[in-house]
Amino acid sequence: MKENYNRQRLVRILVLIILDAIIINLAAVLALVTRFDFSYAAAVRTGFMHQVWRYAVINTVVTLLVFYFLRLYHSVWEFASSAEMIRIAVASIISSVLYWAGSSLLGMRVPRSFPLLYLLFLAAMIAALRMGYRLFRQLLHRTGRAGKKKTMVIGGGAGGAMVIREFLLSEQSENRVICVVDDDPAKQGQFIRGVRIAGTTDQIGELVYYAGHAELARLPLLAARDAPL
Repeated sequence: MKENYNRQRLVRILVLIILDAIIINLAAVLALVTRFDFSYAAAVRTGFMHQVWRYAVINTVVTLLVFYFLRLYHSVWEFASSAEMIRIAVASIISSVLYWAGSSLLGMRVPRSFPLLYLLFLAAMIAALRMGYRLFRQLLHRTGRAGKKKTMVIGGGAGGAMVIREFLLSEQSENRVICVVDDDPAKQGQFIRGVRIAGTTDQIGELVYYAGHAELARLPLLAARDAPL
């Protein structure tokens, strides 16, 4: 099983590297085309597009190495957070600076606005790829919820949110959270990761009844104490 998991992980990383390589070059082309009023022909006529393609292999290899050293291929993107987004921004800045420095040293001139435009396109598309992957995985988990145990989470704070997140994203989870209960009146009717806080602990029996009387035995109550923020 571990061998199979490692093989799947390696395939995912290789696919991600290939997609990143495409994005890196697409970002460079888009940056240049944007600089020339969205005209590829104008960018070609100036000779700048030729320079961009000449530098493409070097830039791709250098940027992928930057991504590797900033651990963009080590994160579990199902749980991507602001820390991963910061790493993407830093990696894009470094790639842009190295692009400007490397192309200048090799005499491959680019417009002065190119590095900034390249940085913006690169960061946006790399972040979109990671977030798209995360959303795809979540959608996959959600579509496979049929047959899972209906679950009520007690506690609508940080602890409850962690439990719901684990159930949503874990491939091993057999639970489908259908509602949350919390005694805080201010939280009633609010949602945690798409799951509604449907009542208080005094209403557990009523909520279980409405969840489906025929499946009462399959509705575990999971106490989730609020973790300190």
